[in-house]
Amino acid sequence: MKKFSQEKNIEKGPSSTELWDEVLSLFGTDEAKEKFIDLCRRYYSFLVKAKAMAGMGEQSVQVSETSRANIHNKIMTTVYSLMTQTKLSPERKKKLNTLSNRRKVAEMIDDVFGPQSPAEKEKTSKMTQMGRFRKGDFD
Repeated sequence: MKKFSQEKNIEKGPSSTELWDEVLSLFGTDEAKEKFIDLCRRYYSFLVKAKAMAGMGEQSVQVSETSRANIHNKIMTTVYSLMTQTKLSPERKKKLNTLSNRRKVAEMIDDVFGPQSPAEKEKTSKMTQMGRFRKGDFD
């Protein structure tokens, strides 16, 4: 419970949409941008599958977690490379620096590719919590 409370107190920064637009603006070619978007779509697909498999055996979840982590690492490397190889204004650098947090990147992707209405996000969250509750996983 304490962990959850601390996460709620994280300082609000730029919106996921703002960050997404900033990252996409750093790509030099449309081809590179499309590859990154595809990578993020694949990550989101794994994220959805992992949530759905939360009630299944640990082995299934572990395979999904490993694959998702590999894709997440590629996304983080790409974002870091873009930030360090591009001349950025101090303001843009500060905004994009929030993406050095893996959780913030995952949140951005979930917001960009996930359900758009807050009601649907709440419903998905409640369903996930209920699945974890039945399984007995409270972390």
